[in-house]
Formats: sequence, structure tokens, C-alpha cells
Amino acid sequence: MLYNLNMGEFLSKRKRLICILAPTVFGIFYMLISMFNLQQSVWQGESYGAYLTHYNVAQIWEYSAEANQPPLFFWALKAWAHIFGHTDFAMRFMSVFFGALAIMFAYMWVKYKYGARAAILSSMLLSISPVFIRFGQEMQSYTMAAMFVFAATYFLQLAIDNGQKRWWVIYAVMVALGFWTNYFTLFAWIAHVIYLALIYGKKLAKNKILWTFIIAIVLFVPWLPSLFGQLANRGSATPTISLQTIFDNWGEILLYRETSAISGGLLVLAIITSIVLLALVLRYFKQLRLLLCMILTPTVCLILLSLTPYGFTMTPQRLLYAVASVALIGGVATVIATNKLETAILKAKKKTKPVFYRQPKVVFASLSVVLILSSICGICAIYELGNYNFETDEKFSARQLSRDIITADGTSETPIVVASPDLYYDLSFYDNEKHQSYLLLENQDEFTGFYRPLRDAYFGQIKDLDKFLEKHEAVWYVDAVSEHEKVEFPRSGYRATQILTLGTGENGMTYEAIRFMPE
Repeated sequence: MLYNLNMGEFLSKRKRLICILAPTVFGIFYMLISMFNLQQSVWQGESYGAYLTHYNVAQIWEYSAEANQPPLFFWALKAWAHIFGHTDFAMRFMSVFFGALAIMFAYMWVKYKYGARAAILSSMLLSISPVFIRFGQEMQSYTMAAMFVFAATYFLQLAIDNGQKRWWVIYAVMVALGFWTNYFTLFAWIAHVIYLALIYGKKLAKNKILWTFIIAIVLFVPWLPSLFGQLANRGSATPTISLQTIFDNWGEILLYRETSAISGGLLVLAIITSIVLLALVLRYFKQLRLLLCMILTPTVCLILLSLTPYGFTMTPQRLLYAVASVALIGGVATVIATNKLETAILKAKKKTKPVFYRQPKVVFASLSVVLILSSICGICAIYELGNYNFETDEKFSARQLSRDIITADGTSETPIVVASPDLYYDLSFYDNEKHQSYLLLENQDEFTGFYRPLRDAYFGQIKDLDKFLEKHEAVWYVDAVSEHEKVEFPRSGYRATQILTLGTGENGMTYEAIRFMPE
């Protein structure tokens, strides 16, 4: 009997099993795709978090406040590194893991709201979303924040439909945890408020909803003094938003390429994908209100924030949960369109009128193929470009430089003296027992803000270079210089015996590591 069942019957009889397996499969699939780039060189934002894992919980609280970030991600990273190790692969895999959890929570919410078929397609598209993969590979808080946003969205939906206090309380906890992870989750909570206003109208201030946000605020109160201090100390910045920035962001979301790099067939694919998404959204916007709020509200808020003198750069990773919602809205809208078409065909058949509609399966497949092709092209771009920074046009090379130094040094145990704090954060991540990096404190400005941990460090500091040189026959001296500049050792009487040069990108900066010995 089993072998005579068609695929539809097979799936319907095993719907419960599929609903359990699907999010797990897509989460694992996402982890497998994401894990290949995890050993590329760390960069400053990542190496800072890795550096904080050397400190205790209270110190991380203090230093994350100095760096204008909440501390929860750094606490989680410290615990993760304690269990799985301090390698680049292990520590970045925490972000991949949270990305997989975000996919599972997104699946749960979409399934509850729109059904299993929409959840399967949406979570599949999310698991191959280029930007979600790319920034899930970074040792940053983006995917952890996305996980809390999608978990909160799921519990919010349960609270709205069931009205039980426990769901509102859990939602409040998720809101607070999200804000403890990344400040930009604030825009997701604003999106939720707008959605609640659309549902409840004047009844928005009803007790359960009001108490929900009071609980969330109370849970965040301990961090408020640090937040106010960060806002007060934040310097001014030149507004960075423009129409070109918005188009570049959209190109990055679809194909992980800036608009200037999209040409030929890729341009056609980008246009088709954009038209498909826009058409589906305009046609079924009423059913997609919450997803639209989660995409548009954070985007508009960040655009407005970018226009202020204290503006932030408009980048997809800061609103990764909104970018992820683009993948979800594509999957949900495709299924809604297919379901509407199936319903129309059934009604037409009952009225015995000619049916002029194409088969729903063809429409479903066509829309899905367009969205999947776009994602595949974006994934290819990720592996082609690697750990690449669109803002500075550079690839980060600390890992390769560290390897080159170790190879050139052979069996020696020559220490590495680093000239700048930024470079020290990156290089020190790759220290081992034989090769340690040390920050030269001479000619350094006062260590505040992002550099505060270096001021209080109990390791890796050179306060007196002359005494340090007396203990070592040779040292590697590392600095970053622009084109036509030359690295000069801060002491006379030393000669260069080996020179390693490694370019960092189109901005003309290079790393130079020079092995110096007394003449």
C-alpha cells in the first residue's frame, strides 16, 4: 500500500515528522554551507571580541561599554571559547550555531502563521541567503541578535493568538535579551509595536501589552547607565546614506555584490528577482504585514539615523534580521500565491467554466527557482570574495602574516613587536607558545574606548623596549604602512635580516613584518 502512494499522500501522512525534521535539516545545511570560510583572517571587530574572552565577566561588562556594545554576546563568546577552544573556526562557529537556531525559530513562526509548506520554503531560502551566510561567518553578534528577534516574533504571535500571560512574559524576556545582544534589535521591537498597533488600534495600551514592555525595560535597566554614557560620548560622523548606498545594499542582499559589480546575466537575475519580490509583496501585503514591518521599519529607522550627525553606516549586517525577513517574505509570498491560484482553479472547476490558469505547481516552481538562483549566485560571490569589506575595499590578512612569520622564523622563537593597537588585536589572536605578540606602548595615545582593554592588560605589553630587546636576540617588528612608506625600527643599531610584505587591499595599505637583529 505504501509504495502506491504518490508524493503528496506520502508527505501528508508524514506531516508531523517532516515538520520536526525540516528546521533541523535546514539548520544543519546552513551550518555546512557556512563553515567553509571560518578560517579566514579575523578582523578588528572580531579580534576585539576574542581579546575580551581573556577577561572575567565584570571586566567584559566594563570593556563592552567602552566599545559602545552591550555585553551579552561577549559573555556567550567567552563561555563558548572555554568549551570549544580559542581557534578562529571554533569561535566563529558560535555565530553559525546561532544562525541555525534563528532559522529554526523563523521556521516555527512561519509554520504557525502560514503553514508547513510556507515554513519549509522560507527556511530553505533563509538557509541559503547570501548575507545571512556571510555575516553568520563572523565572530559578531548579528546572528545571535537575529535568533532573539525571530524567537520573540514567534512568542509574540502565540501571545496575540492565545492571550496567555506566559507568552507575553517570554516575549518580554526575548526583547530584553535581544537588546542586551545588539542595540539594533530596537528597530525590530519598534516594528512589533507598529504591528500591534495595526491589530489592536486604540486598544494597544491594554494591560498585557503595556506590562510586556515594562518587563522588558526593567530587565534592561542594569545596562541603562552604560548606554547613556555611550550616547553621551559618541562623536559626530559624516552622514553616509545615499541612493547609491541603498542600491548597493540591495545588491548585496540579493547577490552579495555591489551594484557596480553586477553586470550581464547577474543584472538580469537581480532585476527579475526584485520584480518577483515586489509583485508578490504588493499583491499580498495584507497577509505579510508583520514581515513587511520587520523589513521596512528597521530599514527606515537606520536610514533616518544615518542622516544625523551621529549617523551609522547603512549596512545589511546591522539589520541582519531584516535581511533574513526578505528571504522569509519571498518564501511565504510564493506559497500564498500558489495557494490562491489553487483555490481559484478549484472554484472555476466547480462552476464548470474553462480554466485559463497554469498549473499551480509550475508557478510555485518558477518563483522558487528565481529566488534560489539569486541565492546561489550570492553564495558563489561569498566564496569568490572571501572575508571582504565593502566599506574599505580590503581583505584582512593577519592570519596569513602570522603564518608567514612562523614559517620564516623556522625553529626560532622570535617575539613579535606590533606598532599599532588595531594590528595587535588581529595578530595576537594567532599567538602560540613559541610566537607571542607584544604591543609597543611608546608613542601611543591614551587608551580609551575601544582600546581600553589594552590599557589594563596584564599580558602582551612592552613598556620599556630597551629592556625587552636585551632579553631577545632578534624581534619581528610589524606595522601597517601605505604605499611608498617604509617601516622604521624605533631603535638605532639594528639591521633587517628578513622582510615580509603582505598587501591588504585596494586602499594601498600593506602589512610589513621585518626581523631585526643588533648590528
